[in-house]
Amino acid sequence: MSKTMLQGHWALPVKRELSGPAPGWTDYKNIHILDHLTGEDERIILTHESAHVWLKHDIRSKGLANKKLSTMAQELEIARCIYTDDETYHIKDSITDLAGGMVRDSIPRLPSKIVYLEDIYEWLVANVTEDEIKRSGKTCCGRTHEPGEQNGDDHGDISDDNGNGDISDDNGNGDLSSNGESNGTKPSTGPSIDPDSNRSPEVVKELLKAVKKQLASIPKKIIYNYRPTKSFIATELEAINAGARRKKQSYARPSRRTSDELSKGTKRKYTKPKVIIYLDRSGSFTPAKTAHAANIVKKLLKRYEATIESALLYFTNGQVTDKEPTYIGDTPYGAVVASINLLNPALAIVVTDDDEMDTSQALNVKTIVIPVCQAQTKFAKQYNLKEERV
Repeated sequence: MSKTMLQGHWALPVKRELSGPAPGWTDYKNIHILDHLTGEDERIILTHESAHVWLKHDIRSKGLANKKLSTMAQELEIARCIYTDDETYHIKDSITDLAGGMVRDSIPRLPSKIVYLEDIYEWLVANVTEDEIKRSGKTCCGRTHEPGEQNGDDHGDISDDNGNGDISDDNGNGDLSSNGESNGTKPSTGPSIDPDSNRSPEVVKELLKAVKKQLASIPKKIIYNYRPTKSFIATELEAINAGARRKKQSYARPSRRTSDELSKGTKRKYTKPKVIIYLDRSGSFTPAKTAHAANIVKKLLKRYEATIESALLYFTNGQVTDKEPTYIGDTPYGAVVASINLLNPALAIVVTDDDEMDTSQALNVKTIVIPVCQAQTKFAKQYNLKEERV
């Protein structure tokens, strides 16, 4: 069955991603959205990211010293000026990727009459507490802004707070229909109003009015013309399975060539490729993380048990073991890398969180990382590995 893709004219070209720092984000060159999102979640995220672009948040937030509060102000402006009541209710009631996203009352003390980014930022700087920031909900920032970097260069929609990896804007698939043509999500120039240097309320008000008019013109009809991308894990398993059934020389079937000597013939032999799953059991894994990781492993084993030979190993307290540890300790990534290189499986899958790296040794085996309770891991970043959220 084809995957849904919304018809509409969004602010920028839309690229599908298998994984990323958030369900959606923009680098002001493209809008990026995770491949599995559909329906109302998909529409709200595309609306949200288009609003960042059309409201010129990259320009209007320049010069704001506190990048965290600037990001919150951008989110709150969208929540208060763009979201409809139905969209606000959907986010607050969501149990999917949008759960915990910021809405208009995420900062209860923020007066309802304050709705513009610039005014919200000033109020936050003067009044907000660290406790309110923590309880306000997830912000949109896809990665941590480096010193000297302009705020607004990267935005993710309703993201995980821990997402802090670099974002590629070229590794996603453009939104193409099954015949390779544009499916109606071509970029729109949006409002032509350019906020002046003093960012006066009148200019911002006109900008918001133009954005609302632009969003109202976008059809909300779902069309079925998008081909979903296969997961990294499924793609790799299909690749290694393709070489598993091969002709192997043996004496089981002699050669048909006339000869006085018995020569080796060929026989098709099927072998299951070896896949090893490494499961983090370090002290940073809370009971919730442990349960989540266990469910991930069960799904993986069940999904591919007919075509692969799998093994499950655990790592903690300086070592890798094949038995469930009764204790917890550090996260020995060095031992994991050494084990992968030694056992040399067709594919290694590492289920982990974002602990500090303890090794710089080379990793010589194809490996995929499944991040738990966050968007990206230092382990994947160090070895430039693909990550897949399942």
